[in-house]
Amino acid sequence: MSKTVKANLLTKEIMKALESYSDDISEIVEETANKVGKEAVAEIKQESPKRGEKRIRKRMEIKKR
Repeated sequence: MSKTVKANLLTKEIMKALESYSDDISEIVEETANKVGKEAVAEIKQESPKRGEKRIRKRMEIKKR
């Protein structure tokens, strides 16, 4: 069932819908970026030198904003 909207409220309704969509997409992108980042760090740590270079492996992490 669709809502009926008067002409003067159309812009407000469109903006609400776009803001909701933007929030949803932002959350998905952030979650995906964190997941991929964690996977990349794990892979780099696994392949990095094991002896004598432990300080490099310890410094690799995902920075949170």
